[in-house]
Amino acid sequence: MSTETRTIRPYRGLADFETALSQSMLHFGSDVCPADSSIAVSIDAHTFLLRKVVLEWAPEDAFGEFVGALERGADAVGIDRNDLSIRVFAKSSYLKIVDHVYTRKLSELDELEPHVDLSDPRPRAFRAPRSGFTVDAYILLDRPLEPNPLRPWRKGTWLARATFGVSTSLGRALYRPVPLTDELRAELRLPAKTVRFVDLDDHDPLEPFADQPTQPILYVDEDLLAELGASHQTATNRAMQYEMALDFVTTILYHVSTRADDLNERSLADLEGTLLGELIRRIAGPSKAEQQALLNLVRSDPHRAVAHAEAAIDMRRAMIDSLKGNDS
Repeated sequence: MSTETRTIRPYRGLADFETALSQSMLHFGSDVCPADSSIAVSIDAHTFLLRKVVLEWAPEDAFGEFVGALERGADAVGIDRNDLSIRVFAKSSYLKIVDHVYTRKLSELDELEPHVDLSDPRPRAFRAPRSGFTVDAYILLDRPLEPNPLRPWRKGTWLARATFGVSTSLGRALYRPVPLTDELRAELRLPAKTVRFVDLDDHDPLEPFADQPTQPILYVDEDLLAELGASHQTATNRAMQYEMALDFVTTILYHVSTRADDLNERSLADLEGTLLGELIRRIAGPSKAEQQALLNLVRSDPHRAVAHAEAAIDMRRAMIDSLKGNDS
């Protein structure tokens, strides 16, 4: 698992703060997410809602050093510890909720515990099993100060941050398969022998799912769709389903690549909860660095981004198994 590049803050004396938070880990039940990373878990909705979410600041044998780094950080930045705090927020992009779940002033570090249970009581952001959640831990300035070069002075300025992402196998379907009839071919102005067709309708892949009234549609010839439903255990069936999924992904990637201005102004974080963001996560995996690299390819070289999608699906194995008749 790779970690994403940290944002450089235009202040001096932040190294101890950044080092301290980089040690932290988020425990989601038995799964562990390091700082500035994300994990994908296979889980049912009931278990998701029961699992504890615990933030571990540092391993037990390194906790004293964690506290010491925070104290040194306050001294290095030249701000009274009573004016700084650790604050933790839980976010659900699907529910559009941000919950403030923890606060501890740096003047109260003697009361800080190595582990913090963020799920007791359980915030709303941890109640969306299909979309998962994000946890952000910050060291924040609690009050305004006199302006001073290279020192934070605005209330709410963050001096260091650690981000943790948890996604699940319960994510929403990315498209809706619909039988393609002769009547629909005529309505969609498609040739008579068209087998499949992706229709975005009014769906914008760059905007959050929750904001949109429609879901992309993958039209599949009605007879073919019926056969796929009747022979779902065969290697040929799997290969054809993989190919249709790749067709869908290809359509989306090429569609967004033609919207250069819209695409270039959106960061990876901006795409969280969108169709493109979900495709990038599923293709690139949990590594933020890999996700960013794939987003860069979508912008500059979409046909190579499609190649990454084909590799992620493992289209090669599906096709070979189909030709060999490997139905296991």
